[in-house]
Formats: sequence, structure tokens, C-alpha cells
Amino acid sequence: MSDLNTNLNKEEVIQSPFRIYPGDRLVFDGAKTTIPQDYQTARMMKFSEELDYQILETINKLSYCTSKQITEDLICRGIKVHIREKVQDEEDKYQDRVKEVTQDKVRARLNFLVKLNIITRYRFECDTGAPNLRVYLLQNMGVNILKTRDITCDWRAGDALKGIVSIKSILARNNLLNLLRTGLQNIGTWDTDKKIRVVNAGAGSVSNLTPNIIVNIIGDDGSPVPFIFEFIRNGNGYKEKVIERMSSYKHFYSNFQPSPGMMTLPKFVIVGEDDRHVYEIATELRDNDIAKLGENEILYTTDNRIIDGDFMKLFFKVKDDQFIILKNKIFKPIETLEDESGI
Repeated sequence: MSDLNTNLNKEEVIQSPFRIYPGDRLVFDGAKTTIPQDYQTARMMKFSEELDYQILETINKLSYCTSKQITEDLICRGIKVHIREKVQDEEDKYQDRVKEVTQDKVRARLNFLVKLNIITRYRFECDTGAPNLRVYLLQNMGVNILKTRDITCDWRAGDALKGIVSIKSILARNNLLNLLRTGLQNIGTWDTDKKIRVVNAGAGSVSNLTPNIIVNIIGDDGSPVPFIFEFIRNGNGYKEKVIERMSSYKHFYSNFQPSPGMMTLPKFVIVGEDDRHVYEIATELRDNDIAKLGENEILYTTDNRIIDGDFMKLFFKVKDDQFIILKNKIFKPIETLEDESGI
């Protein structure tokens, strides 16, 4: 347990690269000219590597992503690179080696794909000297290449026009997903497009809600334990949007009925930017009578805790101006096989 006021009064608060900064703006950083499709095809046929196609698959899956997030996904999928190295002290003799992909290698291939306008790149700029953040997303030619490899692609031209809050939420989501994939031995499936049915008994209405991501963690008995993660960014007017969306979640939890797609009530986690931001969110929810979802507690975490990667301090509750850290026995970190208390 830690005092919220102590945390919030610290002179320095580590800032997430995925938070909303004053004056945040998205600047185009891709190919400046239109490139004919036949030229794109010819250059890909002559100079592409298998890694290029794996990168396209990753961007398709993660939507908006950084070079680091792409590298982490490739490593999670076991993608290797083949290199040809000169044998030391032996003239004109080379050997082939297989190595784990590196971020430098990924950046080089990303630059190649950007120059051909197969993918594109944007960078975030702001007024406060925030971290230099570059994000990648598909272009139409990248979609066509994926389809020739029978890979389902839901990319649309309008995806490049998403707002900054939406893009940063996706980047924060990718950051969490890669932590769970690299750090847990019992992560199951996940879904970023699953709709849940919301029944508002009082209004006599039924609607659909799409969580930012649902992750299934495999329990000791082999059955999935679903977690809904909701990513909240500190943009203009965000509190009103949070109350509206959390009200829908409250109806969902209060009227939950098991279905083939979700047999058990999911645990609910709000991901804020930092401790100060979470305090604001928790206070707003309390003041609007959404401190709980039915009988279910709301759990919290932050971008900073996810970046830190300590599963023993990842989740907490907010109660009476206290952070109550929840040690858990559901998440099984790869390096820790036993954990006896908590959620």
C-alpha cells in the first residue's frame, strides 16, 4: 500500500512516450512522392527480404506501431534473420548464420519499405520536447502484398486519419500486449475487435461495445480467465468520454450472461498514463458512482508500470487515497513459477 498524495507530490514523474503532450501533433514522415506500382513491385522482387513480409504482417496486426514494438513482435513470433559473414582470418571464405532479429535491422527494412511507399511513417511532435516517437502503418501496396500471401487485412485508407488520442491508445495497447507475450508463460488468445453485448435494463436497450483489447490468461485448471483492458489518454474532454464509456461497461457487468465467447465475467483493468492520471480517473469515476462495475472492482495500471515490467507491481486498486498493490496468482511470469496471493 502506498500513499497517493506522496506519489503525486514527487517533483519528477516519469512520463510515458504514449501519453498526450501539450501541443501534440502528427507530422508526415513518409515518402514525399507518388511511386508507380510497377516500380514498387520491381524493387520488392529485386531487393526484398523475407523479413520485409514478416514486418508487414506485424504492422497489419498491431495497426500503428513503433520500430521497437515491431521488433518485439517479431521476436515473440520466433522470426530469425539469415546473414552471411566473412570468416575471420580466412580470405574469400564466408559462412551463413541465423540470428535473432535486432531493432537496427528492423529499422533498416522499415526505411526500405517507407521509401517504396509500401508502408508509411509519421512522427509525433509537441511543444515540450517529448520523446521522439515515430509510428508506422500500412499503405495500399502493403495491403495488396499481404493479400497475395492470403493474409486477412482490415486496413482502410481512412485508418491513416485516426486522431492522436486513438493512435496513442493503440501504441499503449501494443506496449502492454508485448509485455504480456514476452513476460508470461500462461498468456492465451487476445482480441482487439471483439464486440460485447451491453444490456441497459433501465432503458430497455441493447448495444455493442468494443473493448480496446481482451486478453485471455490461462488459469491453473486450463480454462481462460478474460481481462478487459481499457486505455485512457489525457486528451481534451476525456473525462466526459470516460464516464460515457464506463457507464456502458457498468451495464455490461451488471447484466452479464455467460456466452460461448465469454463464459466467465472478465476482470477489468484501466490503463492510465501515470499515477497522477489514474488518480484523476478514479476520482471522476467515484464522483459519478462508477467506482465499481456492479460487484466487480476496477483494477488499474499505468504505461509507466508496463514499461517497468514488474508483474508484482503491475495492478493496483485505488481506495481512500491509497494505491493498494495487488500481487496476483493468475499471471505466471516466465521467470517466476509461484505466486501465492492476490487477484
